[in-house]
Amino acid sequence: MINTSIKLEVQTFRMNLECDRLDMKFLAKVINLALFFASWREIERQRRQKYTLDLSSILSAMTAIIPYSKETLSESLAPAKIKWFRRQLSTWAKENLRDFPWRRTSDPYAIFIAEFMLQKTDAATVVPIYETFLVRYPALQDLAAATVDDIAQILKPLGLLFRAERLLQSAQTILEKYQGKIPLSEDKLLKLPGIGIYTARSICANAFNQPLAVLDTNVARILERFFGLKGERVKSRCKLLWKAAESVAPARKVGTWNLTLLDFGATVCTAKNPLCDKCPLQKQCNYANSASLL
Repeated sequence: MINTSIKLEVQTFRMNLECDRLDMKFLAKVINLALFFASWREIERQRRQKYTLDLSSILSAMTAIIPYSKETLSESLAPAKIKWFRRQLSTWAKENLRDFPWRRTSDPYAIFIAEFMLQKTDAATVVPIYETFLVRYPALQDLAAATVDDIAQILKPLGLLFRAERLLQSAQTILEKYQGKIPLSEDKLLKLPGIGIYTARSICANAFNQPLAVLDTNVARILERFFGLKGERVKSRCKLLWKAAESVAPARKVGTWNLTLLDFGATVCTAKNPLCDKCPLQKQCNYANSASLL
């Protein structure tokens, strides 16, 4: 049975910190069930593992199951806050963007290859493979004439060798259907083997300067923390976070903006031990300010 004092403490803490961001009609209907099931499961997990009861994790478990309404999302993404968010990150990017060879080219083929390799792979690991690959296959026509085994041999250090077959199939499809030119359309890119929405949008933004926002775990983490959003576990498919990513993206130079978010999430707003004390967003960050209260 749930300890009554803990339940009341969770409820009070939850209401004080979060109620201004919730759909109150929905909250009124489910708060008792949310408190019971979410806090009970978290308390039981901690008890089984012999943890000291951690109020912040109990709170997180409970708030994760309460969704946002359209009105709440609009309140969280206030224009003034978005403007400040963009300005701070744009200033940070002037001195802190990372340098990779695919960021120094406008060649759609080279960017296509880089984005294909970067799927679920650290950028630093990709650099030597990317450079070797372009020496071996400098043009899409060269790649389309290769064999799966030859491609797999180069990609082997990256793991996920199934990408070799998909990359070859994509190259051959582009050669046959698009005369060897990387498609300009996100929809057409998505029809190629091994290309998902993140990769397609990255190619469009970086190679063709199209105003398409991207969302990966780094971007999702920044949006969740700064704006106080709660997404689904599979963040890349979360409509809430996609909406937020598109809302905060500027009208121009979206490719550079996407890179800014990726690098900021990889170096400052990290999954573990974020550098909140050195973060230019700290002043208005929901996560930093909430953490300071715990």
